[in-house]
Amino acid sequence: MTATSLRVRLGLLVGGLFVAFALFFLALYTHRAGEQALRAAGGRALGITEELAVATEAATEFADPVAAARHLAGLSSARDAVFAELHGPDGALLAEWNPAARVRAFADVPEGVLVDGRVMYVRVPVRMRSGGSGALVAAFSLEELERERWQTLRFALGVSGLILVSGLFAALALGNLMVRPLRRMTAIALRIAEGDLEAQAELDTNRTDEVGTLGVVLDRMLTRLKQAQAQVESQSGRLQSLNRELELRVAERTRELAGANAELGGRLDELKRTQEQLITADRHNSVGLLAAGVAHEINNPMAYVAANVRFVASALRSEDPLGPRVEELRQALEEASSGCDRVTEIVRSLKTFSRSDTSVSQRVDVTKAVEVAISMAANEIKHRARLVREFGEVEPVSGSDVQIAQVVLNLLINAAHAIAPGAADRNEIRVTLSPTAADEVRIRVSDTGSGMTPEVRARLFTPFFTTKPVGLGTGLGLSICHGIVSALGGRIEVESAEGAGSAFTVVLPASHQALPARRDERSPIAPGSSGLVLVVDDEPLVTAAVERMLRGKYQVLAAHSSQEALALVAERPFDAVLCDLMMPVMNGVEFERQLLVSNPSLARRLAFISGGAFTTETRAFLEANQHRLLEKPIDPESLSSMLRRLLDAGDHPAGGPK
Repeated sequence: MTATSLRVRLGLLVGGLFVAFALFFLALYTHRAGEQALRAAGGRALGITEELAVATEAATEFADPVAAARHLAGLSSARDAVFAELHGPDGALLAEWNPAARVRAFADVPEGVLVDGRVMYVRVPVRMRSGGSGALVAAFSLEELERERWQTLRFALGVSGLILVSGLFAALALGNLMVRPLRRMTAIALRIAEGDLEAQAELDTNRTDEVGTLGVVLDRMLTRLKQAQAQVESQSGRLQSLNRELELRVAERTRELAGANAELGGRLDELKRTQEQLITADRHNSVGLLAAGVAHEINNPMAYVAANVRFVASALRSEDPLGPRVEELRQALEEASSGCDRVTEIVRSLKTFSRSDTSVSQRVDVTKAVEVAISMAANEIKHRARLVREFGEVEPVSGSDVQIAQVVLNLLINAAHAIAPGAADRNEIRVTLSPTAADEVRIRVSDTGSGMTPEVRARLFTPFFTTKPVGLGTGLGLSICHGIVSALGGRIEVESAEGAGSAFTVVLPASHQALPARRDERSPIAPGSSGLVLVVDDEPLVTAAVERMLRGKYQVLAAHSSQEALALVAERPFDAVLCDLMMPVMNGVEFERQLLVSNPSLARRLAFISGGAFTTETRAFLEANQHRLLEKPIDPESLSSMLRRLLDAGDHPAGGPK
């Protein structure tokens, strides 16, 4: 079967090659012969027509139709001529021969040779000595050429058939020549495979071709097989003893694995406890990272709380009647109370992050948990970007408010760190709360920061992977977030492109519970009564407290951003400026740079109010400018002393003290 199959395949291969060659010869020969015959016919027709055009020059010159017709009639001696016509210089027909055979009109025949089916048209100009030119059109039949083409084709078919038959005989002969020794070798191999090892002696190992090589290889293989068989028989006893020993070792290892399995259970419990400790440590690490910001957030309300309390205490110690000032004292105490509430809320947020009872599942108000995270990260954000809230009504979720706040805080810190500080007006961090059609709660944190490369995105949730410098990131934040969200039955989706910002979406299953109402109140700032001091702070209650401490001594104007302060300086003269150091968009350092350009004199009477610095630039600035720094909470005596020093520093365009 194998030899027959091989012979057939070999015959088909060789026969196919001959068939391809025969077809190639047939196509090439007939094509080339046809082209050559057509070119020869065209050359002959063109030569006849050009000779006739020369003969009819005089008849065309003198417009002699009789002479012209006589010359045209000479075509009748050409057996393949069909018709002819002569036209004068104006295109008018002068003479024609065999007009009944005309197929194409004169205008349809271009100059030169044109083949149309089985007719060849030739158009040549007839030059006249007077300078004019007529035209001669002649047609010739290609019937004779077609007969010659068929004769050529029959000849080519005969030659191709001869090549094909020769190829088939050659294929059969080659197949028999190669397959016969292989068939004998196959028969010997089948006998050996059936156990007749004596057939090894019949292998033809004396041939010098591939069949002989195959015989030698088979002979060597059989010799080695016999040797291997002897070795296998000698080793069978040893294998049986090894098998018994292996069974004993397997039984012993099974007992060891049972003990290791019990130990592994204990290790897994220990690993779970370690994982919980790692999550708590990451939460504390986030709080530690934001410690300076938390201190600043506490110092701001403490500044106006302390100032207002001291103001009320001073008023109560005064011998002046309190009647006209009761409303003012009440407002000061309300602002102080509001500041205390704010400090309490910050402390409550810190206590939330210090809790360790995250394993207790409860219904969580997602909005409140997100607000806690925002309050913790607010100071880290405001120097880098605007924070935009888009909170829709969402259902509570089952889980731990501490863990949800931890996830959002990590996402907010990462979003803030993706944006360089100092361009808060050009960047944005957006926090969106919304329900989904699948009865889920969606928390989305997006930023306009630097974005991520595909390589960073692929390793985003890998433990200890971080792109932050050493000391600024552990690489555990997003990994822990992923673990918390997965444990709560949710998922995290990431969208990011390098240079186009990032968006993290946390999706959690809802548990259906009404949400509490929220309120957002702001306290107004009270105007001053006298003096000319500009107070710049992004916290309205701080400016109100400072204004109240300076009332009766200076007129106070308040600005709640550096841009607003620069606009006021351009409109009015001031004796002194008190400016908060840490403000979004443009901080106090950048404000002083602008003031040095627009009003250098007033820049010499500028002091700073600060509750702490968070960037390398502002920390270095504070160290170099301690002599003109008021720390929050502000002491009235320190404030008065600072203003006296500022007013002694130069000219006072507002007419203040010299």
